[in-house]
Amino acid sequence: MALVSNPQNSSNLFSAFNSQYNINKQSSEDLQDILKSLNIIDPESLSKDDLSILLKRIDDYNGFFTTQQLENIDYRKFNEHVFFDSAVNKVSYSFDRISKIPYDADELENIKYNNKTDGYTSHILKNVYPKSLGYTKFTGDQKLVVYDEQGKLLKDSATKKIGLLNPQSQKFSFDFWLKVDKTNFVNNQVVFNKFLNDADDQNGFICYLTSGLTNDDCYINFLLFIDGNYTKSKCLITNDTWQNVAISVNAASGFKKIGFMINGNIIDKSKITESDRKVRSTSFDEKFKDKDIPFVLGGIFFVSGGAVDQTLTLTIEENQVSFNSFHGSIDEFRFFHKIRSKNTVKKEMNKSIFSQKGLKLYLKMNEPAGEYNNCCLAIDYSGNKLHGLLYNVANNNIQIFTDTSSVKINQDTPVKNEKLVSSPVLNAGYSSIVELRRKLIEQAKKYDNENPNLIFNLMPKHYFLNAAEFNNLPIFSNENDYTVPSSLIKEDGSTIGTPATLSAAMPANNELVNIVLIWARFFDQLKAYISSITNLLNVDYNAINNNKIIGMQIPILCKMYGIKFKELLPFATKEKLNNNNLTYEDIVSSLSIRKIQNLLWQRFLINTQDFLKSKGTTRSIKSTFGAFGIDFSKFINIKEYASFNDISKNNNYEMLELKKDTIDFGNTNELLVTPAYDDLLINDFSNNKSLVKIESIKTQTLRKNNITESYASGFSLNWSLEYFFKFNEAIKEIDVLNDLNGYNSKQCLFRVDTDNAPTLIAYYNKHSNVGSNLGKITINIQPIKNNSSYNIELDILNVDVYNMPKYLCLTQSVDLDKNTITYSAFIDDVGKQIEIKDIQSASLTTSEIVVKDAQGNVLKDLNTIASNDNNLSFYKNTVDLMIGNTNYISNNYLSALIATDKDTTFQGQVYKIRAWDKALSRNEINAHLKDIENTGTDNNNLLNNIIFDFVVNNKTFTTINSINEVKLKDVSNNIYELNDAYEDLNTCKVMTRDTSNDKIFKYESLLCKIQNPKIDEPIGFNRVNVISYKSEGNSLLANNKNQFPSNNMPIDFKYDEVSRVSIDMSIVKIINSDISKMISDINLFTSKISSSQSVFDYSYNEIEKLREDYFSKYSESNFINYSSIGNIFKYFDNIMSSILYDIVPSKVRFEGFNYVYESHILERHKYEYKNKNSTSTIMNPENVYNFSRDIPVSRRNLDYNLNRTLSKE
Repeated sequence: MALVSNPQNSSNLFSAFNSQYNINKQSSEDLQDILKSLNIIDPESLSKDDLSILLKRIDDYNGFFTTQQLENIDYRKFNEHVFFDSAVNKVSYSFDRISKIPYDADELENIKYNNKTDGYTSHILKNVYPKSLGYTKFTGDQKLVVYDEQGKLLKDSATKKIGLLNPQSQKFSFDFWLKVDKTNFVNNQVVFNKFLNDADDQNGFICYLTSGLTNDDCYINFLLFIDGNYTKSKCLITNDTWQNVAISVNAASGFKKIGFMINGNIIDKSKITESDRKVRSTSFDEKFKDKDIPFVLGGIFFVSGGAVDQTLTLTIEENQVSFNSFHGSIDEFRFFHKIRSKNTVKKEMNKSIFSQKGLKLYLKMNEPAGEYNNCCLAIDYSGNKLHGLLYNVANNNIQIFTDTSSVKINQDTPVKNEKLVSSPVLNAGYSSIVELRRKLIEQAKKYDNENPNLIFNLMPKHYFLNAAEFNNLPIFSNENDYTVPSSLIKEDGSTIGTPATLSAAMPANNELVNIVLIWARFFDQLKAYISSITNLLNVDYNAINNNKIIGMQIPILCKMYGIKFKELLPFATKEKLNNNNLTYEDIVSSLSIRKIQNLLWQRFLINTQDFLKSKGTTRSIKSTFGAFGIDFSKFINIKEYASFNDISKNNNYEMLELKKDTIDFGNTNELLVTPAYDDLLINDFSNNKSLVKIESIKTQTLRKNNITESYASGFSLNWSLEYFFKFNEAIKEIDVLNDLNGYNSKQCLFRVDTDNAPTLIAYYNKHSNVGSNLGKITINIQPIKNNSSYNIELDILNVDVYNMPKYLCLTQSVDLDKNTITYSAFIDDVGKQIEIKDIQSASLTTSEIVVKDAQGNVLKDLNTIASNDNNLSFYKNTVDLMIGNTNYISNNYLSALIATDKDTTFQGQVYKIRAWDKALSRNEINAHLKDIENTGTDNNNLLNNIIFDFVVNNKTFTTINSINEVKLKDVSNNIYELNDAYEDLNTCKVMTRDTSNDKIFKYESLLCKIQNPKIDEPIGFNRVNVISYKSEGNSLLANNKNQFPSNNMPIDFKYDEVSRVSIDMSIVKIINSDISKMISDINLFTSKISSSQSVFDYSYNEIEKLREDYFSKYSESNFINYSSIGNIFKYFDNIMSSILYDIVPSKVRFEGFNYVYESHILERHKYEYKNKNSTSTIMNPENVYNFSRDIPVSRRNLDYNLNRTLSKE
C-alpha cells in the first residue's frame, strides 16, 4: 500500500474525509503517480533497491544508516566525533563531499546523497556553510544570456549538444516570478526571448510588456513566430508587485494557443486579448531547432560575427514595434518542453523543484551577490548544464559582470517556501567558503596535535615518510588551501575564455594516508554507533534535558515507563515530514513534524517522575499537558464527575496558579541602598531607587463606541482603589534572625498627591515584637484640600503582610444629602485560600463638612463644594499616585507627616493597581481579591466604571531625559482620540535613573480562586471532605453543625464517591474564563437570569445586554480564531489519547480526550412559557398566518333587498 495526500479535503477539519488526517490509502496501482509526484526522471527504470531509499529518512525510528541520526553528538566539538581519524582530513572530506551536491539531479539522487552524507558534513552544510537565496534585478543595462550549448561555460558536461532549448514538440511553457518596476517603466520592454531574425524566416518567441490601463498595471505579451507567421496574446498584470507568471503554448483546433496563469490562477479567456493572426500548430523550422540561439532575459541580445546587437524592430498588427530592455526583477525562472496542470503549477510555484522530464532550463537566481571568481554565472538546475551569464551593456559597451552587488539581490525573495538550508553556495570561488574552510582547518590542526588516538600515532612514522617522498606530498593530512576555480572571462572582460568549474581542486594526500584514513573514518563511525547503542537505556534526567538522546531512543524509553509511543500524525504526508504546511498554510517551518514530535516526547520524558508519582490525580494530567506545551488552563477541562449537584459560590471553584510579573522594589540593587538625590530642595525621586507614578489621573465622563468622549481630572465623587502587593518573607527573616538590614519596619505602601501635595498616605508599621509577623496598616486621608479639619485615619490591626500576596482596597463614598464622606479599607489574602477566614477591614465617616466664614457662619455645604469648587482633594483636581522614594516635604495637613524621604520607602513587590469610579460593594471586593484578574461588578457594567487597571507586561526600558522608563499596560481599554491616533486615558510609568538596574521586574506566582462560570455544573476541585470543625467560629462560617469530633459519617453528609473523568478541549473555556471576570457574584448573576419576572420572556434580557457589552471589545480585525484550537487538537489527539489512557488508573472510568463544541455562558437557551395567565397569551404578530380564503368586497343588487321579507317568527 502507498500513502498519498488528499489536498481536496485538507481545509476541512472534521469532515468524514478527514478521519485519517488528509491521508488516503491507495493501492499499488497508483505507485507510478507517487513516483511522478516525486519528480523522478524515469520511474519505470527504478529497481527495488532504489525504491527502498525513498523509505529511508534521517528522522525515522527504524535503525541507523548514517551518523546524521546521532543527534546526541555536538559536531562543533571534534572530541565528540573524531577519535582515530584526522580532524584536518575530516574537514577536507566534508568540503569535498559538499562540492559534489547533485544540485541539478532528480529527487531520487538527492535523497541518495542526503542519506549517504555523514553527520559532520551535514552539520557543516546546515549550520555554517554559506547559503544564499535571491533574485536578479534588471535596470535596463543587464542581460542574462543562456547560450544553448552544453559545456560552453563550465566543464560539467560530457556531451556538447546544441539547441536543447529549441522546442522540439508543439507544446512548451514558462514559469517565473516577475516584478515590474513602475517608476522606470518603458513600453515594449522584453522580459525574455529566444528569436531567430532571418530575413526569410522568423522563428522563436518574445515575452514583453506594454502599457496597461493605469500606471499601476501593464500588459504581459507573448509573441510567437513560426516560419514568418505570428500570433500574440496578452493579459493584465500589476506593477511593483511580485507575481508568479505561467505562460503555456499548446495546440487547439489545429492552431497555436497561448494561455496565462497569474499566481496559480488561470486567466479567463475574456481577460486575454488575442491577435487576429493565427499560427498553425506545427513545429519550428529546422534552422531554428539546430542553431545555438541564445535564450536571453532582460532584453534583446543577438550575436552575429562576434558582435552583439541589442536592437529589434518588428511589424506587429501593422505597427512598428521597437523593443526595449527590461526594468524589474525576475526569480525562479523555469522553461518546460511540456504543459503542466494548474494544480502542479500552483503547488510548485512557491518552492524549489528537482530536475525532471521536460524541464529544459531552471534558473533559481540564488547565487550570492559580490565580487568573486565567476560571480557572473546563473547556474542551471535543470540537469542540462545550460548555465547563464550576466552581461552589463551600458552605452554599447559590453562587459561581463565581475561584481554582481547591483544585480543580484539576496533578500525578500518571493518564493516563500524556498528553503535557505537547501540553497548552499555552489561556486567554490566564493570568498566566504574559502575563509570558512581555512578557519576550520586551523581548529582541526590544533585538535590533531593533541589527539593521542590519531591513527598516524599508532603506526611507524617512516611508512608515511616513504609514501610522502614517493608521491611528493605532505607526510600526513594535507593542510593546504584548495585551489580556487579559474575565471571563465578573458582579459578583455567581454568574451568567454576556457570553461571553468564550480568545484575546487582539493589538496591531495599521499596514497598511504588515504588508505589509512579510510579505515580511521570507518572506526570513528563505528565507535559513534556503538556508544549510542550502549547508551540507549542508560538515560537520566540530565541526558534528556541536555538533548543527549537520539530519536531512536524515544520509543524505547516510552516503553520503559509503560507509555505507548505514538507519532503526532499516524500517516504524515511528505510535505509535513519536510517542514511544509504544518499549519495548513503555504509556509515552511523551521522544524519538521518529526523534530517537533521528538522535542515534545523529550519534554514529556523529562517529567516522567512527576506524572508517575502523581498518577491517579488531576496533577498527573496537568503535568502531561504541560510537558507537551499545551496550556491546559485555557483550553482543557478536566472533569471529575460528581455524585451530587450541590452548587454554590463557596464550593464551585478551582485554585489556579498564575504567573505574573511584578515590580520589585526589594531587589538586591535597591534593598540595602540609601536613597540619593541631586537636589534636596526640589520635588524629585531618588537617583538609585525606582519610582512608580500614575500621573494626572483622569476619569471618563462619557463613553461612546468604546472610546472616551469626555473626561474629568482626578477621581469621581465615589471611587475605589485596589492594590495587589507582596513582601518576601525570606527578606523579612534577615531582619529578625540576623539583625541585618532586611525590610524596614515602616513601609509606605502608596500615596496620592493633589497638586503635588500629599493628601493620602497608606502605611504598614510592623510591631516591634521579635518574631512577630503582625503589624498595623494606617491610612491617613485629607478629604478637603488645604483643610485638615475633616482628616480621617483608618487603622487595620494585626495584619500579616509577609505570609501571602495581599489585596488592599480603599473606597470613598460621598453622600451629598447627608453631608458625609465615608472611607472604608479592606485587606485580605489574594486568592483567599482559607475561605472561613474573614476579611479585615476598617471604616470611618466624616460628617458636617462645611465652609465657614470668620464669624462661624456656614458659607458652603458639601453639595456646593462638590458642584462648584475644587476643594475636594480627589475630585476635579490634578491627582497623582506614587510608589517609591521621593524627597518632597509634607504640607502639614496630614496627621502622618512625611518628615524625611525614608517615610516614602517601599520595599515590596507590586502586581497590579486598579481604580474605579464607584465605591465597590462587599461582593465585588470578595470577587476581586479571590481572582486578581476578576473585574466584575454587581451591575455587570465594567466598561463604564473602571478608571484604570495597570499590569506589568512590558519590561523594555526607553531612555527619556536620562531617565529609564517602562510604560505599564492599562487593560481597562480606556482610550481617547488624540491627533488621529488613540492614546491611553491614564498612564503608569516605572522610572529609574540607575541604568544598570536590571532587576526591577520579577516573575512571581500566586494562587487565585477561579469561580466556575458554568453555573449549573459543579467543579470537583476540592476532594477533601471536612466532616466537622473544632472551632465554633469556623463551624458558623462554614455552616457545618456536625458534632466534633465525629466518629461516624453523618447520614445526610454529602461527599463525592464517583470515579469518572473526562478530558475535554474547547475554545469556549477561555471565553468563559474571560467572561467570568466580569461577574463578581455567581449567585447574583444566577438570580438575575432566573428572576420570576422574566419567566415569560423569550430570552434572558440580562444576558443579552452583558453579551453585547462583552463582545463590543472585539473589532472586525480582532476576531476570535476558533479553528486554531481545532488544529491543536488535531495534532495532539493521536499522542494525547494514548498517553492519557495510560496515565488514568484502570479503576477510573475514563470518558476519553474529546474536542467539544458548546455554547459559552452568555449563549444560554431559555425555556419559553407560552401563557402569562388564563386570559391573555403571548403572541408574536410576525408569526401569525391567515389560512382563510379571501372574500371579495362587493355590493348587493337593489332587487335583492326589495324582495327580502322579515320572518314573523
